[in-house]
Amino acid sequence: MDLSGDSTGLTLVPNAGLLAAPSTVYPVVLDPVLTTVSRTAWAAVWQIYPTTSFYKTTHSLGVGNEDFEQHKIVRSYFQFDTRGFAGKRVLGATLRTYEVHSASCSARSVSVSRTAPLSTATTWNNQPAYQLEVGSQSFAHGYNTSCPDAYVEFPVTNSMVDTATKGYGTSTFRLRATDETDEIAWKQFNSTGQLEVNYVSQPAVPTNVGLLDPNLGCDGAATAPTVGARIIKLTAVPRLTANDTGAGVQVEYELYKDNTLIRTTRMGLGPPGVASPVSMDSRNLDGTNFHFRARTYYPYSSTGALTSAYSASCYFKVDLLAPQKPAVGAMDGTEKVQDCAEKGTTVCEPKVAYGKAITFTIKPGSTDVVREEYWWVGEVSRVSVSGATVVRALIPPQEGYNRLFVVSYDAAGHPSETTEFKVNVLQASPPVGNWSFDDGQGSVAADAATPAHPLTLSGATFGSTGRSGGSLTLDGVDDSAQSSGPVVDTSNSFTVSAWVRLTAKKEAVVAAASGAVGSAFELYYSASLDRWVFLRMKTDVAAPAIVQAKSDQPAVLDAWTHIAGVFDEGQGKIQIYVNGKLQTAGNVNFPDSAWKATGPLSIGQGKFNSAYTNRFAGSIDSLQIWQRGLNAQAVGAAANPRTADESIVSLVAHWPLDNATQGTDGAWRTPDTVSGADLTMSGFGSVGDQSTAFVDDGEEPGRGRVLAFAGSASESMVLSRPVVDGDASFSVGAWVKLGDPTKRVVIARQSGPDRDAWRLEWQPLDAAIGQWVFARARANSTEEDISVYRDDIGDAAGGWRLLIGRYDAQGEAVTNQTDPGVVSVTVNKAPGDRVSAGSPFRSGDTTAVGKGRASGAEFAGQLDDLRVYLGYIEGPAICREYPDLDPQTCPNAEG
Repeated sequence: MDLSGDSTGLTLVPNAGLLAAPSTVYPVVLDPVLTTVSRTAWAAVWQIYPTTSFYKTTHSLGVGNEDFEQHKIVRSYFQFDTRGFAGKRVLGATLRTYEVHSASCSARSVSVSRTAPLSTATTWNNQPAYQLEVGSQSFAHGYNTSCPDAYVEFPVTNSMVDTATKGYGTSTFRLRATDETDEIAWKQFNSTGQLEVNYVSQPAVPTNVGLLDPNLGCDGAATAPTVGARIIKLTAVPRLTANDTGAGVQVEYELYKDNTLIRTTRMGLGPPGVASPVSMDSRNLDGTNFHFRARTYYPYSSTGALTSAYSASCYFKVDLLAPQKPAVGAMDGTEKVQDCAEKGTTVCEPKVAYGKAITFTIKPGSTDVVREEYWWVGEVSRVSVSGATVVRALIPPQEGYNRLFVVSYDAAGHPSETTEFKVNVLQASPPVGNWSFDDGQGSVAADAATPAHPLTLSGATFGSTGRSGGSLTLDGVDDSAQSSGPVVDTSNSFTVSAWVRLTAKKEAVVAAASGAVGSAFELYYSASLDRWVFLRMKTDVAAPAIVQAKSDQPAVLDAWTHIAGVFDEGQGKIQIYVNGKLQTAGNVNFPDSAWKATGPLSIGQGKFNSAYTNRFAGSIDSLQIWQRGLNAQAVGAAANPRTADESIVSLVAHWPLDNATQGTDGAWRTPDTVSGADLTMSGFGSVGDQSTAFVDDGEEPGRGRVLAFAGSASESMVLSRPVVDGDASFSVGAWVKLGDPTKRVVIARQSGPDRDAWRLEWQPLDAAIGQWVFARARANSTEEDISVYRDDIGDAAGGWRLLIGRYDAQGEAVTNQTDPGVVSVTVNKAPGDRVSAGSPFRSGDTTAVGKGRASGAEFAGQLDDLRVYLGYIEGPAICREYPDLDPQTCPNAEG
């Protein structure tokens, strides 16, 4: 900023670039700063009273030889607090006081010097020590009307520059007549001294100097990182020695190739403390070894600038070439494993046993490779290993063809092309026990395994609904089912899994292998822990030592959950998976030798101290046991069953929304046709009869009876429990006709105390466009993962839409998140976007229709045929489940 002025006023010319800069925050303090401070002390010394102190006297101050009355020589002092100017760059300084008398109107010179500080001991004989000659001024005021009283000013810039540089906290100025023998030089002043200083802050060495993109910081020459990005961004934060936020500062960068300066760049004009990065195209950098340094550049006026010292240098290397793809080989013991992906391969017989480790050797295709990255197809996370040549023993995750992908990386982070190695694995051993519980009736549950181990039911019955088909229903009191003998050798590796629907939070065993006294294993719900547990009793004795693998979260009541317990003898571990995901607290060491259960497999009860106990209350479906420890991918497949082309889905709730009846308790409910999860209704219409809310759809062809919402806050439609375990794959669908597409409305949701496990809604974006939304809250925060389908507001208001929200628990992440999981939404079978949702909030204690968490999102319009499915419903299944979609939609649209 330029600053100038005279007795008529000041002219300030601020830096236009600073005022227009996006980083500038108003109000702006314009720099240089003009500051006026008043004296903190003053004094006079009189020659005729050599030992008398006139410190902070109330008498006028004076200078010169008063030879008219008392015949004395007088000198005066002003003292100022100058700590605030320490370290500043002083551009100008003026000492100002007020002359009230002179001996005549003839100007006489007054000299100013800087001295040591004043004190109460200051006298003529004890004057402060002289430090610096400042200057002099000639004037005369206060003799008569021809030269009246006036302010007088003394330039003291040289003194204040020295004071600020040396950091003096006090400045004391002495005024004396230049000629103390001249009686006409006698002058008197009042004691109102002022010091006016025009200054700017000194620039300081920038901080946070380094590479910003890629974000590698600042390294020395010995540890210089290699950069491969096309655009390289350097950064530094300019600073001033004082916090003058209104100053406009820049960063000046110097870039060196080896030790030769090749570029100087000055960036930004903004307040100190705000980074001023610079971007460079690395293709314009000729060479490999570079370093840069930075300093703060402060253009305080159009003609003046200050600079700080330079920062330390930051070193980096440039590499723009990606490495060649790696070579991958595999050995099964001493036998070479055929790569079925090798060009020209027509026959690739399965040779490797399922579950056996293969030794893979990865060799780089270029000399600058520093790490290798590999993963099996379908896996979300990748394994990164430092080094150029990598040898790893890996177990292919599934029977049949397994595809291993490998990518090499150089120090700059460039990936090579991907190398694929395909290995054909022999068929895995099938389950040794496989009960679908689709029997429907009778007292025996058939086993699809060979040899078969049918279960004899004791009190338990077959239910009509399960995860897929029917289920086994137990009352939690005395119901159970049991084989005639052992099903699995519990001394070797094995896996037990089942779909379960818990209806009471009491100790409840799903499956157990009985010994003489206890259970070799139990897969059960622990009410004391409120967790699913897979346990092993170390010995078949009374009160044995027990090892437990536990779920990370509580069980979800009244909803289907997949649980699996794995005993891996080779690794010495027991593990529990919930909905296909290995639990953090469910991966437990079991180094002891496991004992073999000689008794039957029990369903719905466990054995402890020779007694059967802990009866299961709820339903069990798809119970399977393998004589091997399943890996994560195999457990995930069991938790997300598929046919060859699509997920297997099953209804867990279906509300046709065409009528309501009043119960004996006076409440009105609209029925669920699957499991009796009826929705309680209230607040619809002006009369108590809630069935009047169901109306005939007026369209041709119409949807028959549908539920009409007026958008009133009094309308309520709830079920006081969840319908699905939100950690498992599920889908929720409804036919929707909006009453007012300009208003946000919630269609259905499953809610917890502070967030929604899932939610379907409509959101208008502007006057023309809106979006259908399927949202899932995250388990560890109130943020949500949201899939949307954009729709024209006019079209959305024109008729019925089939809205389906879907969660795929094993879906490959769209982003770089660690955990699998994807949400998506479809409208009339047309897909919206797929969004990663790896850690969803899974529970919720209420299912609500037509109302959000807060007021203002009440549904207005019509709803029909609300359904909830287990499983991720895909294109062909949508057409089967919703045959009322128009014929053009189903054959051609992607689900």
